[in-house]
Amino acid sequence: MGINEPKGIRISLKLNKKNDVSIYEDEPLTLTISIVNNLALTANSANAYYISQINDLKKKLELRKISEDDFKAKLNEFEKKLAEVKTFVFGGPEGWTQLINIWVLEKDNWIRTNWPWKHLLHHPRSQVVKLNGKTSCIMEVGLDPEDVNRPKGKYIIKAILEIAPNKNIESNTCTVNFITKRMQKTEKESEPVNLNLGRYTYKRLQLEKSMEYADLILSKNQNSILAWSLKGEIEETRGELDKAETAYLHSIEAYWKQVPADSEPPISLQIKLTRVQSRKLFQ
Repeated sequence: MGINEPKGIRISLKLNKKNDVSIYEDEPLTLTISIVNNLALTANSANAYYISQINDLKKKLELRKISEDDFKAKLNEFEKKLAEVKTFVFGGPEGWTQLINIWVLEKDNWIRTNWPWKHLLHHPRSQVVKLNGKTSCIMEVGLDPEDVNRPKGKYIIKAILEIAPNKNIESNTCTVNFITKRMQKTEKESEPVNLNLGRYTYKRLQLEKSMEYADLILSKNQNSILAWSLKGEIEETRGELDKAETAYLHSIEAYWKQVPADSEPPISLQIKLTRVQSRKLFQ
């Protein structure tokens, strides 16, 4: 538990989407931090029924199926049952991500890391966050492969968010083992490894390198859903919307080949395709 930790906020830490990882010298490490307001999520869930009843009540009033007095009385009754949605606000001129630090356990003491972290992404992009149950925060930082300043050995780490002076929120702990050797050739040529490298270099905005990994995967597997999707994201970032649309369509086609029983592709692919098609309309 953090010092004077505010109840309700939960911060979660993952390393390459896992709690415990071992990584080679030529493999990137992606650290993902997600922050949610559990109190607000619970309140919103509890309030969903009453909000639905209030909306139905408003429709009845519009259709004159209920009198004004009855509407006010029932509205007051439902509003009294609504749970309070507690909002947490944090951030500042330098942005909310500056309030998060990564700590490592060394000789029974927690100290702030001085590892060569690279910022990959964060959402929302605003400097100040209002965490109210409808919003959540995500931040990713990484360690580049082949970086000579990366640590070696096994470490336990955690993230700490200083939401206010003397109010800290700690994440779960994760374990990372930095292996002092490179991947074997057969492993490095595998699709999961190249996809991981492709996504990491994409987040680092190393688009040429990222495209090389996507093309390498597709040269061996033309039906790689994730490689086509990555290729689409790269082209979209470049502003090549026609090429991005084609890549997303290939991704959806590959999905249907592998899961023919599904009537629709995953929402994530639909969103990407719709987004790029909308952008093309306003070029």
